[in-house]
Amino acid sequence: MTQLQNAGPGSRVWHRVSEYEIGRPKLRKIRNPVPASSGTGMNPDGTPAVFPFPNTPFQNVSLQLLAWNLRDSDVILADKLWNAIRQLFTTGQNGALTPFGGTTSFSKPVLLANIQSNNGLLPSPQSFLVSHLRQILRADVTGQDLLNLLYSTYYQFVAGDQNWVYFEGPGAVLPSGATMPYVGVNGSTYTGANSIQGVGWPTTHNVASIRTGLFDPSIGAEDQGYNIAQNKQFRFNLDPTQFSFIADTVAQGGWSTQNTGGTGIQISIELCGVLARGMNG
Repeated sequence: MTQLQNAGPGSRVWHRVSEYEIGRPKLRKIRNPVPASSGTGMNPDGTPAVFPFPNTPFQNVSLQLLAWNLRDSDVILADKLWNAIRQLFTTGQNGALTPFGGTTSFSKPVLLANIQSNNGLLPSPQSFLVSHLRQILRADVTGQDLLNLLYSTYYQFVAGDQNWVYFEGPGAVLPSGATMPYVGVNGSTYTGANSIQGVGWPTTHNVASIRTGLFDPSIGAEDQGYNIAQNKQFRFNLDPTQFSFIADTVAQGGWSTQNTGGTGIQISIELCGVLARGMNG
């Protein structure tokens, strides 16, 4: 049997294999782990490197390449005027998070943040190739809070020394891998009428691409996205201070989460792509 296509973001190249070859070892040009480059953009074997190490002394270090999602989260409490930009990925797992509108912080568990850093940088030695983005929302968000988050909140993915923006737009353009039900939930204070809201199809591959699809001569292949290199800052901004598309009903300067029956907002942002980490790190 030959598999010719693969579900999910990005293109895949499949090679036909006869029944006589199944189960026999193969020499693959791209391996996991793969050798790190010398900082020239090339691997030691002369092939283009997607994840070049910046320092030549690491010539002999090997990399692990993993399909991975970097995740960070934020919490906006109910019945609060949200009028300040929130920055994600500035602290990581076990870092302190004070919900907006609250006074008490807590340590972020791995479900809310899986990045192992608290300085806005990747742990060393690591690089991360971001190809897609998505959001995850706690399911008992109220309908009004969901509308304001999607249409009155400005999202930005910012990275690099020049603070370049690689993704921007209202929250509605960033899909989610799950629907957001607007229902009464056992143990929740929200008891509103039952209905269903959603942000795209509830599939794991429902993501927003930041790949251009253009040929990248530095790697000899199609552009794969943005590579977060070592010692490069990156963050994801949530900005509620912009005009809504219904500008006469939501004033610039922020918006308020619901009071009656509201549970506030718990949102996670995932940077989806490939993690490269040093085997000796």
